[in-house]
Amino acid sequence: MQDKLINDSRTSPLDTSRLQRIPPYNIEAEESLLGAMLISRDAVSSVLEIAKSDDFYRKSNQLIFDAILELFSKGEPSDPITIADHLKKKGMLEEVGGKTFIHSLISNIPLAANAEYYARIVRNHSILRKLIYAATDIATMGYEVPEDLVATVDKAQELIFSIYQDLNQGNSKNSVSVMKDIVSEVYEEVEMLHEAGSDVSGIPSGYIDFDHITSGFHKSDLTVIAARPGMGKTSLVLGMAMNIALKEKIPVAVFSLEMSKHQVAQRLMSAQSRINLQRLRDGKIRENEWTKLASAIEKLAECKLYVDDSAFLTVMDLRSRARMMVSTYGIKMIIVDYLQLMQSTSNYRGNKVQEITEISQNLKGIAKELDIPVIAVSQLSREVEKRENKRPQLADLRESGSIEQDADLVVFIYRDEYYDENSQRKGEADLIIAKHRNGPIGKVKLQFNQRYALFSNLTESHQVEKRGEGNV
Repeated sequence: MQDKLINDSRTSPLDTSRLQRIPPYNIEAEESLLGAMLISRDAVSSVLEIAKSDDFYRKSNQLIFDAILELFSKGEPSDPITIADHLKKKGMLEEVGGKTFIHSLISNIPLAANAEYYARIVRNHSILRKLIYAATDIATMGYEVPEDLVATVDKAQELIFSIYQDLNQGNSKNSVSVMKDIVSEVYEEVEMLHEAGSDVSGIPSGYIDFDHITSGFHKSDLTVIAARPGMGKTSLVLGMAMNIALKEKIPVAVFSLEMSKHQVAQRLMSAQSRINLQRLRDGKIRENEWTKLASAIEKLAECKLYVDDSAFLTVMDLRSRARMMVSTYGIKMIIVDYLQLMQSTSNYRGNKVQEITEISQNLKGIAKELDIPVIAVSQLSREVEKRENKRPQLADLRESGSIEQDADLVVFIYRDEYYDENSQRKGEADLIIAKHRNGPIGKVKLQFNQRYALFSNLTESHQVEKRGEGNV
């Protein structure tokens, strides 16, 4: 490594005074990249999504790179002569080393076809430098013993996350596919589903009529399950998690921001054993129930259901932990209970709408990035209580940021007996599928047993009461 370059006036003006070692760089790769771009317009096109101006360690190389892109964007030639003339007009020619240096860039270039390779070397060294600078900033914050520890940790996470985003920059080619390959993959999926003979192409929830409409939970989809307090939101998603983990043997992660992991376990034990939840919490187990409880515990102990009960979880925390769970435990679905208890990474000065918007957009982003279904529980506002018809509607979500827009599937829970103690539908619940981006909307009925906090299929299958085209 050419340590003497640290004092070169043409190097990047980054503050390295706090570093005990010179950060990594590769001047040869930088100059080879610029040389390739000076002799081939194709080389310029190929590196646009890989390297950026601030990836160059040497300031002079940044200026030449910017000049090449400026002329390229105008459709003008970007060779050593035009670049020298362009920089001269801007009064920067001598700053980069003059005409002699610019012409020297094309004298030692092996192959312009290697431009992408040189660009990745430049970019990788840039990311390593940013990691070093971030680590130095984090160490400095720690030594300063800040009063607001939460804000400091959040700032540290933000610094590291920005580097992760930078790391993913330049991967756009991996996200672009030719239609020939796409339709081939989809055809294979259709063929496989046809041979399986099932109308559930995603992960089944365990609720038959619900799965009949939705075809299960699909990869990269964000499902929002919303209701007023007391309707059974947590009971429903835990029931889904239990069905998926026990019956389908699919690993599920539950981020429980409201209840502790022990409270989650108590609910699952009650639902699986059919022992009254309140008596289970109080330890008032009857003699004939111990065997049922032991059997339930044995089954639950075998299922791959992972619970994170961290409070004040930020979207950044969730993204980081979700990545870890997918890579470590093979998680295939994430449940968040509930959305309004999450923290945003920005300070919106009490603007809850903007905060929820950031959270819901990030949840959709996590679903797409990890290519797994994400289910988010959402609380509905008191506005529902102010009208005669208490059934939730999509309009009830419109004051909750961009939840309606971000979600692929919106499901409301409604129990008539919650509002009318004389209801003829005691023990029943409606799941109202109000938005389904890729399929029909409708309503299905489930049984709800409050003693066990348990939703279950009705004994006889109910037909869908309302069908419509999928909406966006």
